[in-house]
Amino acid sequence: LRYRAAVGIVPAARLYRALSERKISIRHDKIGIGLHEYAESGEKKGRRALVDHVHAVSVCLKAYNPRIRLYEVDKDFLQGFIEYLGTRMTRLTKKPLAKKTISGYCGYIRAALNYAVDLEILGDNPLLSFDWASIQGERKKREYLTIEEVQTLIDTPCRSPRVKTAFLFSCFCGLRYSDVKGLRWKDVIEENGKTHLELRQQKTGKVIYLPLSLQAQKFMPGEKGN
Repeated sequence: LRYRAAVGIVPAARLYRALSERKISIRHDKIGIGLHEYAESGEKKGRRALVDHVHAVSVCLKAYNPRIRLYEVDKDFLQGFIEYLGTRMTRLTKKPLAKKTISGYCGYIRAALNYAVDLEILGDNPLLSFDWASIQGERKKREYLTIEEVQTLIDTPCRSPRVKTAFLFSCFCGLRYSDVKGLRWKDVIEENGKTHLELRQQKTGKVIYLPLSLQAQKFMPGEKGN
């Protein structure tokens, strides 16, 4: 940003205002640091998983180009980064990164630049016009359990009744495993004879209000704890 102010790309007054309001420090024009500031802002809003995701992106960025600055990120840089990600292997399976993972990593960079625009550190986000469909990959057909299959699961003994109950509860309410695992009784609200959940999703960070059917309630713990 200091460079952009010096060459007249952005008004110098914007730089000084950002510095005085602690929106940016002497070294905060690096894309990696900008990503971390974006993650911290999300964490304050309850998006705890965002920090881990952004850390993974930062590791890849550091390996690809550790000196890249916020104002240097453009469509050409992103295209090069995408090609680089196509050569990386996952740590556990040693397989190439999935297109969905690559698309997600690039999405965090776009979101971080949007955050910088909101703070008036950048004038605009050059990645908004990028062809995002080109890295989405083919959408897979969703698979669902049939009513008969769910009934078979209900009738089948399981060595871990707790796991079975949690899975069946997830089937009848539609929550992800990560959200079911984090549920507490304080998330269960009873009003006017009806029961619903109020919780913040781990993956998206969004607060949802989810009515619970009688079928779903059958697979809740019998006694209230935490």
